[in-house]
Amino acid sequence: MPDQSKLRVQQVDRFMRLIRRQDETWQGDVVGLPFFDDDPASGEPRREYSAIWVNASTQVAALSTTVGTGPGGWSDALKAFLDLGLKSRKERDGRPARIEVRDGALGAFIKESIGDPELEVAIVPDVPLVREEASALVRGAIEGSIPPSAMEAPGVNLDRMRAFAEAARDFYLRGLAEELTDQDLIQVEAPDAPHGLKCCVVRPDGETLNVDFYATRDEFEEDEEDEEEEEEEDDDHHHAGREEDEEDDDEEEEDDEKVDGDDDEDEEEVDAEDDEVLTGEDGIEWTLTFGAAPDLPPFDVALWLDRDLPVAGPAAYPSIVGWMGPAHYDRPDGGQLAFLEGLLRALGATTEAEIDSGRWTRKVLTAEGEVTYRLSLASIVGDGDATGPEATAEREEQERVGGCLSRILAEGGFSDLDEAAESLRAAVKAGRFEAPPATTPLERAQELAYRAHGAPGRRQLQLVRDALRLSPDCADAYLTLAERQREPERGLPLFNQATEAVERILGSEELKRRKGHFWDSPQTRTYLRARFGAAAALRALDRVPDAIAEYRRLIELDTDDHAGAGYYLLAVLLETGRDQEAVELLDEYEDDGPEWAYGHVLWMFRNRPVSAAHEALKEALASHPVVALLLSEPEDADPDDGEQTDPLRGLASEDDEIEEALDCLTLFRRAWELTPGAVEWLRAELDRRHRSRRGRSGRRGHRVH
Repeated sequence: MPDQSKLRVQQVDRFMRLIRRQDETWQGDVVGLPFFDDDPASGEPRREYSAIWVNASTQVAALSTTVGTGPGGWSDALKAFLDLGLKSRKERDGRPARIEVRDGALGAFIKESIGDPELEVAIVPDVPLVREEASALVRGAIEGSIPPSAMEAPGVNLDRMRAFAEAARDFYLRGLAEELTDQDLIQVEAPDAPHGLKCCVVRPDGETLNVDFYATRDEFEEDEEDEEEEEEEDDDHHHAGREEDEEDDDEEEEDDEKVDGDDDEDEEEVDAEDDEVLTGEDGIEWTLTFGAAPDLPPFDVALWLDRDLPVAGPAAYPSIVGWMGPAHYDRPDGGQLAFLEGLLRALGATTEAEIDSGRWTRKVLTAEGEVTYRLSLASIVGDGDATGPEATAEREEQERVGGCLSRILAEGGFSDLDEAAESLRAAVKAGRFEAPPATTPLERAQELAYRAHGAPGRRQLQLVRDALRLSPDCADAYLTLAERQREPERGLPLFNQATEAVERILGSEELKRRKGHFWDSPQTRTYLRARFGAAAALRALDRVPDAIAEYRRLIELDTDDHAGAGYYLLAVLLETGRDQEAVELLDEYEDDGPEWAYGHVLWMFRNRPVSAAHEALKEALASHPVVALLLSEPEDADPDDGEQTDPLRGLASEDDEIEEALDCLTLFRRAWELTPGAVEWLRAELDRRHRSRRGRSGRRGHRVH
């Protein structure tokens, strides 16, 4: 008999005194749950398991949960087995004559541990009572609604899921996300697609990859328009504020009531927005997500791990969910799953040449037999089925107009968009909208690069590649390619190629002559953009000394620092603890922007007495109060926790001030958060000032009526 504690021996003895019920069967298993924690030694995720036994006659269950031991750790299974008999005696006295298990080793262990040679052990392919209990356990542990298991949909079995998993793995490894953008709508022209699956777009989202499906191209375009409108509405919401400060307590109370009312309305709006997302009113009917196991719907985790389904990697588990309404989800049935499998196989086998053709055909084998998929890319073929000369001419005319606009914007050196718009109106009025015809290969390449600025998705990539085939010295084309890259290691060499192209065209002597004034011409502005992109890529790759050198070089090339390299340099210096270099930069610059103000406050907090930091903060608040509110707000604030989480609400601030504050937040939040106690100190200072202001406004004595 295996080693057991004295208590366990006593439990076994008590259990064996129970009456054997000849007609009683228990089902048992050790089930992997979709919950993980980190191993304290290795830091690797460990899965949670539960040993579950269910009495088939009474439906009473007992379980014991452990972490990281896996199916081979039978001691918890023995504990749960004994508990079911000893702790449920009020339901029915007795022990089973038969147990059903999927793993014969578990059955043998139980039989040997309790010393019952007459116990019948049946090895079965499934233990449905245990599965139901495990599902109930998961649902009870997760707040809110969750999608059902993919296996619960009609017509779905393990073979179909395995075929889908293989297709999803191959699609993910194909890496289409590096070749397409979220403007590249893939359309299924054949076969007939199930509802909601006719069109899709590939969208990376942080650590996950989403493939969003639409019923029609119109729904996708409406979704794009809605997103733009929502962004504008968000801007209006953030920029709206009270025009006057409170003058007395009565007005303050009225404003508080107004804000409370606004909060209620905002909550209703948020709820309505959530409903729209869930009901698919934003156009998205289904979403295929590739992510890490903890990000999957919980029942999918168990399916992939328990059934050993193929997967592209630890951050590429696939899950397809449909949006049916508030807290209501759908999973693809057998036919939909087979269609998706075929589509993913076709896309996984697609070549770049086929994508560039705009329309291509792939014959693949699916769970329902051989199917031919005819696919098209909306960003290349244009509207509907139009692919002939007329459609091509119309697209090229749109690109030509867009190229003229890009040229005017690029060559104008405008300080803001209003100035650019005025220049454009003047050019059109004077008949100067057309540029002189391009004659040299570089000029023709530059024309294509300008046209690419306004072209969507893959079409943009085609144009810049054509430009580089015409002239490898087209810096704008390299720059566009670099800015399309999602990974800094892929973008960095392209940014460098852009700078090298400008250096070849202008020559070292001309570059030296223009030093300090690189903002004054289109070519050297392109050079600045390229070096700025390289600096950001180096920072993202944690090559901090190289990034610092690039930012310093940018300041040398453009002494007026139109691109704000000094702000980025200050942020990096503060993030990495280079405080001496940071204070030298602060002393060198004369700047009244929020970046300098709050960079100075942070430096003072780190290096001077708190009283000095307090004075620096006082000055920063006098000129840029919005930044302090944003910095003090937790980055992961929960909008559902009942607290106000919009620090911009009610501010009487100009649009430019809000935008400036948000830019400052993006640059300096990390430096503040890496400084122990800095954010907490800032929050306390703001709270103290608020209490002081409220206290002063309240000391007015009694009113005389």
